[in-house]
Amino acid sequence: KAAARHECSLELCDAPSESAYDAILIAVAHDEFRRLGETGMRRWLKPEGVIYDARYALRQGESDSRL
Repeated sequence: KAAARHECSLELCDAPSESAYDAILIAVAHDEFRRLGETGMRRWLKPEGVIYDARYALRQGESDSRL
């Protein structure tokens, strides 16, 4: 957290809030993202929220877009 704050001026949270985010960008294919899958991550999104999977961490069709 300290490195993110110092290097990027970002404040990291301990856990995502439900129904709070407009988008999720998967930039690193961590195993946890695969375990959560689409359903596990969509609970964090607002109703019109989208998932962008830049690392193909999810199966085809589980994200709204792949970069």
